[in-house]
Amino acid sequence: MIKSPIRVVENIGSYCHETNGRLVLGEILDGYAGLSINHNNTYIPYICKSFDLKNWEIGIGLVLVVDSKVTVERIQIIKKSSENYQFVGNNNLFYVFANEYNFNTGLNNCLILEATTELSNIKCTYVKNNDSNNQYDLPSSSNNQGLTLEFKNSSDSHLNLHNTDSGEIYSCDPGEYIKLISDGKSWIKLYSVMDSLGVVSLSTDEQSNYFGTQSHVEASGIYGSIQYNNNGSFDGSNLVISSGLLLLGSNSTNPSSAQNIIPLSLSNNDTVFNNTNSSGNFVVKGLGDKNLIFTKDGRLGLNIPSGSLPQTALHVLSYACQEGIRLENRNSCYPANLTLYHKPSTLPSNGSIVSTINLSSKNSANAQVNYTQLRSKIVNSDSVSSSGEFAIAIQNNGSLVEALRINPTGLVASVGNNSIIISNSSIQLNGALRSNQVAASGSFMMSDGSGNLILTSINNSPIISLLDGGLVTFTGVCS
Repeated sequence: MIKSPIRVVENIGSYCHETNGRLVLGEILDGYAGLSINHNNTYIPYICKSFDLKNWEIGIGLVLVVDSKVTVERIQIIKKSSENYQFVGNNNLFYVFANEYNFNTGLNNCLILEATTELSNIKCTYVKNNDSNNQYDLPSSSNNQGLTLEFKNSSDSHLNLHNTDSGEIYSCDPGEYIKLISDGKSWIKLYSVMDSLGVVSLSTDEQSNYFGTQSHVEASGIYGSIQYNNNGSFDGSNLVISSGLLLLGSNSTNPSSAQNIIPLSLSNNDTVFNNTNSSGNFVVKGLGDKNLIFTKDGRLGLNIPSGSLPQTALHVLSYACQEGIRLENRNSCYPANLTLYHKPSTLPSNGSIVSTINLSSKNSANAQVNYTQLRSKIVNSDSVSSSGEFAIAIQNNGSLVEALRINPTGLVASVGNNSIIISNSSIQLNGALRSNQVAASGSFMMSDGSGNLILTSINNSPIISLLDGGLVTFTGVCS
């Protein structure tokens, strides 16, 4: 397994022979340089040829210093002239050679980061798929202008890259991919991609559908901010993604600072609008100038025209030829129910009105008039013997007058000075008693034998009997 980048060392050539499967390097060829102990543990592309040039081998090798001798251990044989040929004798030729493997891979290297991995000044892509080490030192950016290093963090922990020149730390979060380039003085982050955001690629192609970022040193804005085109420049917005939440109008990853909070996945997080309690109203516009409005002071309006605000805690406008509000309970365990609950901080006194329903319309001056009012009153607020009263008040010359009152002890229906009072003991009639039946003068009220009271004349009444049924006949005048 290759554990460090493959280096193409310039102008290397020497004689060699094979011992125990390793190529042992000998005298340096004329006009060439040789590998030394300084190249120990370096991976190189090589070509080895027999002295007569009839047999050859191309591969990737690891330079190892063994017993003070520079050797090359075969890591990967890419091609060879003969299957079982061995390079015996001391006159075989060894060269560092950029072979087909290197060109096919674009001279790129891809390595798995391990605890002991050292980042080299060779173009390479490093992949972190374990938690063995969380920080690595970058090679010096000096004298390495144009060198690019790429990092993909496939582990569950953060990957920190330490700039040894400036002390700056580049963080590569779990699931993130970043690319760094040296300008000869410092490291520049070209771009970063987070898999969880669903970003496929970043490009400088103006005709593509991706964002261009190479013109900037780093992404703009705070951590998690969404990038946008700001007059041709890449900029960071106050739309922030943090812990599965989209934070709108935020200057940090703390949800408490966001104006609005929208969960991005299935979770138990709340969707919150106006999280910072700003003074604006929440408006959802509908068709035909019918809007839902929730005001800054907590009033809710349905079908409210644009430019208007709800006037009460719940304000509903209806334009349909049917009921305006319907409460429909489809569970048989409880009836359709509407509760008006008066709950002040202090206990209301006996006799006070606690709930009302106004039945209103406008008058000739286009003003609202409560033509009838349904009232609920407290008779007794004692917790053991609570009792109440229902009343109907009628509009009369600008005042609401109670025409009907019903409570546990009776009923009172009144009009002016006339009234009917029903109690447990009696029925009282106050005022002149009149009948709309037509009867002769002198008629009187009596039972018709079926439980009905009727007006009848004396001629149609039974004979009055006195003294055990004796018939009394009046003649003349009594004095």
